[in-house]
Amino acid sequence: GSTGPTGGVVNSAQRTPPGIGTNGRLSGDLMELQADIEWHEDNYMKQLTFIEEGLVMASNMFAQDSPVDGRRKIIIIITDGVLMDGDKLAGVKSTLQQQQVITFGIAVRRFSARTQK
Repeated sequence: GSTGPTGGVVNSAQRTPPGIGTNGRLSGDLMELQADIEWHEDNYMKQLTFIEEGLVMASNMFAQDSPVDGRRKIIIIITDGVLMDGDKLAGVKSTLQQQQVITFGIAVRRFSARTQK
């Protein structure tokens, strides 16, 4: 049977530096995951939205660190903009499907309707 949740945090192509949080690996330690989130909040990238490299990093985390006890593998993508590399995602999408990873996307916007501002 499965145990508690295991997770990791990547931000585009960034992961936390050595010694902070999960060190770019899957973890079930809530303090490590919280440290990841806090580091990413403090080092927020205010740039265009590219996710290919982050998805590759997540795929590698699943390949290296996934428990084999029946837990589901899930990626939650949270973005505030249009993906700039959507045309480059076929390879990593195929890899994630082979790994049986479920992917969810959440778009966060300031207004309920898309604006030019």
